[in-house]
Amino acid sequence: MSATFHGLEIAKSGLTAAQIAVNVANQNVANANTEGYTRQSVNQTSVSAGLGPFQYAPGEVSVGQGVSVSAINQNRDAYLDTRYRNANAVYGTYSTTLSALKSVEGVLDETDTDGLNVAFADFYSALQDLVSNDSGTEYMSLVRSAGEKVADILNEYASQLEQIEDELHYDLTLSVADLNNLLVKINELNKNISIATVNGTNCNELLDQRNLYLDRVAGYANITVETLLNGSVSITSGATTLLDATTGTVTTLSVGADAAGAAIFDGGGNKVEFTQGVFKGLLQTMNGKGIYAGAGEESFRGVGYYKTSLDNLAAAFAETYNTLNAANGDLFVTSDGSATVTAANIRISDDWRQNAAHLDTSGTVPSDMKAAMDTATAISSDFTGTFEEYSSLLMGTIGLDTAYYSDMSAAKSSILESIQDDRESISGVSIDEETVNTIVFQKAYQAAARLMTVLDEMLDTLINNMAV
Repeated sequence: MSATFHGLEIAKSGLTAAQIAVNVANQNVANANTEGYTRQSVNQTSVSAGLGPFQYAPGEVSVGQGVSVSAINQNRDAYLDTRYRNANAVYGTYSTTLSALKSVEGVLDETDTDGLNVAFADFYSALQDLVSNDSGTEYMSLVRSAGEKVADILNEYASQLEQIEDELHYDLTLSVADLNNLLVKINELNKNISIATVNGTNCNELLDQRNLYLDRVAGYANITVETLLNGSVSITSGATTLLDATTGTVTTLSVGADAAGAAIFDGGGNKVEFTQGVFKGLLQTMNGKGIYAGAGEESFRGVGYYKTSLDNLAAAFAETYNTLNAANGDLFVTSDGSATVTAANIRISDDWRQNAAHLDTSGTVPSDMKAAMDTATAISSDFTGTFEEYSSLLMGTIGLDTAYYSDMSAAKSSILESIQDDRESISGVSIDEETVNTIVFQKAYQAAARLMTVLDEMLDTLINNMAV
């Protein structure tokens, strides 16, 4: 025969389990709009009669010992978390690269504003007027003004590209600092979670916060997350350990430079290579030299590629017209006294600025200068053509690159959103579902309470009314 108060203990366990379940449902509803919150559920198990002192009782029909709340679980899929973080890193690469390329396109695009192509056209027109009007002094001045405009626009393009490069470097510095901060926070959460795990304490809210940080870290770089038995996590990116949970060591990253350009280094001064993420996007657009990349350099068509392309254009343009004007001296020189003409330092010479007649108009020189605008010139290692054609090529190239990364960024965003929807279907809180759960658990609580009332009446009869 079971103990007299056994039924009360069973009813009590039902009350306790129902109360906990209602509290969990309330917690879910309260955090329905909390960023990173994972829906929780109660794990209830039936308590066997063969436990405790009952296991030594004589063999007879026995009833279980009620219900036990063994855990409060998070409704989360580790596989979807991994997929989301991998997709987030890929999206970070494309979206960051797209943003940088749009900035470069804004410099070179001449859809709404007059730029280099218009300047070359004006220079050609001024030379044509010079030839048609027997090299009059006023037409020499027009050629000088047009040449100065070409130099000014090249200077402006170079200055804006330099500014974009500085902004990207600043963004990289801020991103690395943010990642370092996130790693420190995750390490602190690791410590608290491991203590809670060992003590058997519920730490679901700590896990939510850590998962939110891990998602942010995944946007910066391709990472692999390893969960240890004590609940803490280690984070690696390629061959670099960013956080070692076993020792509680965090790698502090820093921004520096090597022969290939800007780079990220670990605490030991070793260069860290990232294959995806915001870091990859920033580094490839900053360092990318395209066809001009040497051994060990970034071959992506980034800011470096367009800077070098404009430098080649400025150098070829200056050399062509300085050669044609050799009898009178250089028309184009450098503003910084260096021997190499670049887009940043090209300017008209002081002699030409002070005297329009510095332009050689003898013999066929004006006609040769005009013809040079229509003559194919070896401007770079992969292009031979006119100056206008080269300028148009650069504009077309940045347009195609931007369009490609725009399409890819949209596609990767759709994939990321799809995975996030899958995660939300499991981890997200449904107000309707939690309302139904609350009603169910409330009914269970009422039923357990009614059971205790019945048992109380039975005991009252047994104790107070027998043998009366």
